[in-house]
Amino acid sequence: MAASTVTAVVAAEDEARQEAARDLRSPLSSPCEWFVCDEADARTRCFVIQGSDSLASWQANLLFEPTEFEATGVLVHRGIYEAAKGIYEQVMPEIEAHLAAHGHGKASRLRFTGHSLGGSLAVLVSLMLLARGVVRPEALHPVVTFGAPAVFCGGHRVLEALGVGEGHVQSVAMHRDIVPRAFSCRYPGHAVALLKRLNGVLRTHPCLNSQRMLYTPMGATYILQPDSSASPRHPFLPEGAALFRLDPDDAAGRGGERSPRALVASALRAFLNSPHPLETLSDLSAYGAGGAILRDHESSNYFRALSALARTPPRRRKQPETVWQLPGVEWLQQYWWPGIAGTVMPEPVAVRNKELVSEA
Repeated sequence: MAASTVTAVVAAEDEARQEAARDLRSPLSSPCEWFVCDEADARTRCFVIQGSDSLASWQANLLFEPTEFEATGVLVHRGIYEAAKGIYEQVMPEIEAHLAAHGHGKASRLRFTGHSLGGSLAVLVSLMLLARGVVRPEALHPVVTFGAPAVFCGGHRVLEALGVGEGHVQSVAMHRDIVPRAFSCRYPGHAVALLKRLNGVLRTHPCLNSQRMLYTPMGATYILQPDSSASPRHPFLPEGAALFRLDPDDAAGRGGERSPRALVASALRAFLNSPHPLETLSDLSAYGAGGAILRDHESSNYFRALSALARTPPRRRKQPETVWQLPGVEWLQQYWWPGIAGTVMPEPVAVRNKELVSEA
């Protein structure tokens, strides 16, 4: 079924892809389940979107040719964008009811999150609300995604055009998760040639031609490393469970003529290519219930890793310190979760750890 689906969707003629796109954006046929709840004060309504769990969700993933996002001039993953249109129509009654009850000011806010495909859909729906004038930027909390693939080619331009900064998208990726790497790794020449042969639209795809990737990461990236008993540590990271952030502020002034954004993008590219998705897929032991693919992507494992960090005793707040340096000029910063305060997960807190610095 997987093989026939890949062939049918990736190499399909335009008419067949159009039909698949219509199915994905239909509000009656959604590739993902979604859930809605209100925070304790009822001022913030939260939308949580499930990840890939159906044949339709795989069609959304595989229809990965680019198309324009909301007349912004920025290219987006077509299949996931079409799926987002369907989710958008489904959640709008809940959004309209919330805005009607609390007004359109700062008193009424929305929060979107999701895992895997659901995280990408959460990003797109939040940006569609801005692009269509339903809400203003201050009505949206940052979107937090878990193990989600990138879906934009030059997504920072969308954030700028819609009046939100890089902090609007906060992507948490397990240290070895294949899914955030799938569209954002550097494809070898033969893979690029094959993609272009299967789908002519990809022959003029700027990200594929200039960077040999399908879509580029956007927003802030957090790297989640669980305890080594759950998954082997990443070779770029120190031992131990932690949440790491690629920090453009810390990179300022350290890269010579390179801008902090370029510096962070370079470090992130190195990380997304290690391990390379093709390396993971070529390992037969990576498949199945006990394999690395499921182990490092399953939503319950994200939950366990974050819960363990949340129970870590709070530490003194100090200035962040470099704990790992790639050859050249790229840094990863270590961040830890303090204890949970109420029902809201607090911001990561930078800490100094001399032992880990020495190890690195």
